[in-house]
Amino acid sequence: MNAEPAPAANEAEQSTDRKAREEVAKPTQQETVAPLISLELAAFLARSIPPRAALLAPIILEQTLNMVHAWRGAGKTHFALGIAYAVASGGKFLRWQAPDPQRVLYVDLLSGLESRRKKTPAKTT
Repeated sequence: MNAEPAPAANEAEQSTDRKAREEVAKPTQQETVAPLISLELAAFLARSIPPRAALLAPIILEQTLNMVHAWRGAGKTHFALGIAYAVASGGKFLRWQAPDPQRVLYVDLLSGLESRRKKTPAKTT
């Protein structure tokens, strides 16, 4: 017995799949895709690029990635939480100042929730 689906059914499925992929790939009215342009070096260097605003001056600027490295148990998590709190509150951490409060999303991928609860005292305001 032949267990293969009929070619017409297979073609119909492929057509439906293709249409679904095309719908997903189409940008919506709200979503516009900027064209990719290439510039010569002189044109690139002549462009006006605004400076990045400080989130925690001068060590953390917007649109940057930052890394904290130290031995296990040195306090990296507390350091990062202190930075996050200062940026969120517009306050000071160590010798660095956040000019304005900003929204912060703190994601800890290494510690579990129970370990975080033990390390971080509950703050209620």
